[in-house]
Amino acid sequence: MRNYFFIIFLFIAGIVNGQSKEYHGTIKRKKGKTPVPGASVILKGTNMGVVTDKNGNFKIVVPDSIRTLIIHAVSFTPTELSVGDQDFLDIYLDSEICYVDWFDAKSIRVSLLNGMINNPVGLQFNFAFPDYFLDPLIKTSINYQTDLNQNRILNTRLGLYHLFVGCYFNADIYATYQNIDYDKRIDLSTISLETNLNFNKIRFITGLNRIVYRDTEKNRNTNSPGFTLGFGKGIRGRSLIYIDAKTSIYKDISEYQVEINKRFDRKNYAFLKYYKVRDFNEVSFGVGIEFTYGTGRKGSSAYVVD
Repeated sequence: MRNYFFIIFLFIAGIVNGQSKEYHGTIKRKKGKTPVPGASVILKGTNMGVVTDKNGNFKIVVPDSIRTLIIHAVSFTPTELSVGDQDFLDIYLDSEICYVDWFDAKSIRVSLLNGMINNPVGLQFNFAFPDYFLDPLIKTSINYQTDLNQNRILNTRLGLYHLFVGCYFNADIYATYQNIDYDKRIDLSTISLETNLNFNKIRFITGLNRIVYRDTEKNRNTNSPGFTLGFGKGIRGRSLIYIDAKTSIYKDISEYQVEINKRFDRKNYAFLKYYKVRDFNEVSFGVGIEFTYGTGRKGSSAYVVD
């Protein structure tokens, strides 16, 4: 009787063993033949799988009922692979190609501004040059607000946008100048060189600055270098919303800026800005329209992720 059950056990074990097979292998870049660590090897139709080690190696048990693997890796085109009798798999992945277009070349924006605290009347003008070389793109802007009396804000910007572009990263670099006159007692000027490091879901803002601040009423005078730190994020919904927040830190003074932009479609948008430095605050609301000029605009750029 014991021999009988032992034979049945061996028979069942043989069937179970025959229903699956262990495979091992290496995943490499097709260009350069270097290993791809962190690639996912998944059984098709399931969420079960393994991840390659730092040398691109993996080991996985594949049931006979599936026999197909899906390979995913960041910056590579997903690959589907049918396995056979050979238990070692040497897999090569193609670099991913993406198409990037910001649709901002040859664009003009005109915005009406309302400063809710000190400068109720304002106008903002943004101008983007033609994309002669696709990337980078030269863009400039000027912003002027006033109370038609003694208060005014002037902001200008000139920069290179869409530098070092890939599917998951690009950068901008720009120079800004700002001058504020308030209540015949505050005279403020700042100049900065800032960089946006744009990733898929977030951007980081860094910069070097100098501020000249004079308050004749409180006898405050500051002339100091400083630095800027901040972040930005895009939120996709029924319309696209961008949020930027940054602070500039100087010797004995700090500057705070927050901006929320909402784009309703390709032409219409609105934004809200908050600015604070010591005793001066301003909240500005703006609405505007964007249009393009000229003809023969170039199309999107293709980038291969190596």
